[in-house]
Amino acid sequence: MLVDEYAACLRFYRDTLGFEVAWGDEDSGYADLRIEGATVALVFAVESVDDAYARLEADVGFLTDPHDRPEWGIRVAYLRDPDGTLVEINEPLDER
Repeated sequence: MLVDEYAACLRFYRDTLGFEVAWGDEDSGYADLRIEGATVALVFAVESVDDAYARLEADVGFLTDPHDRPEWGIRVAYLRDPDGTLVEINEPLDER
């Protein structure tokens, strides 16, 4: 992670979103993160956007409610990490 608010972002990805820290800690200035079943490009493919939204909404300030984007073939919701980076969670519409 190369961000301005490193420790806050590490806690967000580790504690809120559930990523495992493969290397690094809050003082290292860099960390490798992983999570099983997720595609990481700050777009997270999840099994259910609605379930992820319900699980995270108490801890995350979502920018949007879950909604369908039929032109993209996905259901999405958007949030920002502590550094302000836009994060999308999505699921394919055909798997719902």
